[in-house]
Amino acid sequence: MTNISSNLEVYLSINGFMMLTSGSTVGALFALLVYMITLFSVPMLLAREVDFVTAMIATFQAVQNNFFYLMILILIIVGFTFLFMLPWYLGLFLTLVYLGMRHGISMNWPQKTGKCEHHHCASSPARLSGGNR
Repeated sequence: MTNISSNLEVYLSINGFMMLTSGSTVGALFALLVYMITLFSVPMLLAREVDFVTAMIATFQAVQNNFFYLMILILIIVGFTFLFMLPWYLGLFLTLVYLGMRHGISMNWPQKTGKCEHHHCASSPARLSGGNR
């Protein structure tokens, strides 16, 4: 049995290339699915009163509608991450903090008011009397 960590010929063979290709493809598809589900859903859960399934569906639809632009965002994030991993991971911490702050600042969700603002709540007795539901 060949030790794959010390023998580079394993990766240069047909079977090694197929292993790298299939593993990278499955990993990329899984990462894309996680990205499509969590991009906006985590900030939405913090800013609005929605359940997690609704947030994931809304995020998935938003990514589908803006797929090209969000793939450019992925390439920028991956590029920054690899670029700043080069000097012994020193810039990686600053990059992730910066990208997290930019993502949080760019989200313009309405503030929580504590009041029900659905159309069916406008005529409720609690709403008419000025109380919260």
